[in-house]
Amino acid sequence: MVKDDMIFAKLEQYLYMVNLLGCANHLQEVDNMVLAMPCELDVFVWMILFNARKIHNNVEMVEHIVTQIFEMELDNVVGYVLLLNILAIVGNIHL
Repeated sequence: MVKDDMIFAKLEQYLYMVNLLGCANHLQEVDNMVLAMPCELDVFVWMILFNARKIHNNVEMVEHIVTQIFEMELDNVVGYVLLLNILAIVGNIHL
């Protein structure tokens, strides 16, 4: 008999793969994997997506990700830190 947790990847495994693919600039694969995740996207998933897009200067997608974080948890400081990172990317401020 095979247990369910042996068949399906755990959230941490998805996050590692998303991070790895994102760093390698396989952004379409990242999107496909995130859409296939068997759970809701939380702040941690959005942060990993943010990092993948930031590394490759995908500012438009980074802005979308920060918006999603704010909609989930407006009082979470993570969204504000990521917003500062966006401004640094586009050259509006220097950190």
